[in-house]
Amino acid sequence: MNTLYKEMLSSDVVILTMGLIEGWYDNKFDCYLNKAPSNTLIRADEPRFSFHRFRLDDVVEGMSRGIEVSLEFGVKNIVLTVSGPIGSDIYERGIGACK
Repeated sequence: MNTLYKEMLSSDVVILTMGLIEGWYDNKFDCYLNKAPSNTLIRADEPRFSFHRFRLDDVVEGMSRGIEVSLEFGVKNIVLTVSGPIGSDIYERGIGACK
């Protein structure tokens, strides 16, 4: 398991956030990034990074797996959050579930 997430498994609470359906992958370290790499970094080593747009079934599978792994390691509290669209007026226009 990636050392970045080892301490998470001894936590009392895990927060999983459903947000964007896009992500940057670091092919060198074989993991998804928490934010987009800088243009400078991409230009310096273009094959290292790849952009992925996830399908709905990929998102559902990933979230399900995150919950399963958390439960397997004894996490008792899982908080599932949803982030809204960035820079969007979707709720102001009455399209969202919250009016």
